[in-house]
Amino acid sequence: MGAENTPIDMYRESDNKAKNTAKVKPEDEAELKAWIEAVTGESLAEGSLHNALKSGAALCKLVNAIEGAGIIKKIHPDTAAIFRQMENITFFLNACKAHGMMSWDLFLTTDLYEGNDMRSVMDTISMYGGAVQNLPTFSGPHYGVAAKSKLGAARSAPKATLPRVAFEEPVAVESKPAAEEEQE
Repeated sequence: MGAENTPIDMYRESDNKAKNTAKVKPEDEAELKAWIEAVTGESLAEGSLHNALKSGAALCKLVNAIEGAGIIKKIHPDTAAIFRQMENITFFLNACKAHGMMSWDLFLTTDLYEGNDMRSVMDTISMYGGAVQNLPTFSGPHYGVAAKSKLGAARSAPKATLPRVAFEEPVAVESKPAAEEEQE
């Protein structure tokens, strides 16, 4: 038997979507849209950030504006077939990976296309904005927190030389002596 969507599954899906939408503040959406418009020089579609970015075309234009025209050679229009729009989103995610972003830092294609997790979408775009601040060819405007390492050089560097995250100090955990635990 194939998987079926029961009323409970549909409720959970809509409940999760509502929770993820609640995490997104309109002023954060507006700030991100303004940055994308400033970098690309083009106005985004009116309405929600989801509507403006759903086809992935604006994200592809963002990559080309930051990294140079032609990085993403074929950008499918907003009116393209669904799989072409999802391909646009994948082009953007590949650009993120090229700057050293890890797969767990990236949203899923369906998070954007279906609007399931716009907070994750915004976080990924913000991290991309931080990663490209070190590119010598990009003078701004900047968005996100600048990456501490030069991830722009990651394109030509072997994967083994990418920076690793280390904790400054170990975290101390207090524990009760065994005698106290037995008494409780």
